[in-house]
Amino acid sequence: MNVNERAARIPLCIALRVRQSDCGQIGSIGPALADALRTAVDLRNTLATNSLGEITLLGDPTQALAQLADWLRVHKHAGAWRNEQLAVRDAQGRQVATVERGATRPLGIKTQSVHLVGVTPTGNIWVQQRSLSKADDPGLWDTLVGGMIGAGETWQSTLQREAWEEAGLDWMQFTSQGNAVQDCGIVTVCCDVSTGTEGLMVEEIRAVRCLIQDEVVPQNQDGEVVAFACLTPAQLASQIDVGKFTLVASLVIARCMEQRTTK
Repeated sequence: MNVNERAARIPLCIALRVRQSDCGQIGSIGPALADALRTAVDLRNTLATNSLGEITLLGDPTQALAQLADWLRVHKHAGAWRNEQLAVRDAQGRQVATVERGATRPLGIKTQSVHLVGVTPTGNIWVQQRSLSKADDPGLWDTLVGGMIGAGETWQSTLQREAWEEAGLDWMQFTSQGNAVQDCGIVTVCCDVSTGTEGLMVEEIRAVRCLIQDEVVPQNQDGEVVAFACLTPAQLASQIDVGKFTLVASLVIARCMEQRTTK
């Protein structure tokens, strides 16, 4: 479902440069949080509401989003605070600002991520179990590697970083040793989440598949993975069916394995 089709959520906009009366939507806010923002005295110079009820950021959008994010954190509406800046894009995909990662879900701002599905020569799939301390989906199983694309990053640079942190894979060396990599395209997710007040996840996920040679064994480096497992397709399907995997992992794995069968 497109975020614009969700009843009750209030558009979050920036003033376009062509005419200050024109606004471009960059996210959406739940009705209860929108009411709180409209009455927040300390945000009077940061936000405005137009006749349509839309909430518009005033002035520089990055600075306004930083002030809004701080307000969300102080009032316990934000998700886990990571001190990570993510790109904020307009409807045409152009970056118009950056924002703290922990503010994206309550503000319904579209994010970008990349996930790697590792497949062995015999067709088994490497997966990881998320740390129990993770803010999102603790303890569930996930793709071999996955991470948010930060402001100024490409999906390739994010994948290189996350491959080392999560699985101990030196990406340049790994890809030079016959571990073929295939871009399987974009998976888009839009769903309600518990992260932040009336949180909404709107995310474009780059799905990537690679060959994992038999001698390669993933080793976590950042403490955010409980365990790894190499599952047969039947085992994987069974675990997905009983809800052991994250929604994102289930969709990305399905995309990558579907494309594998069509090659």
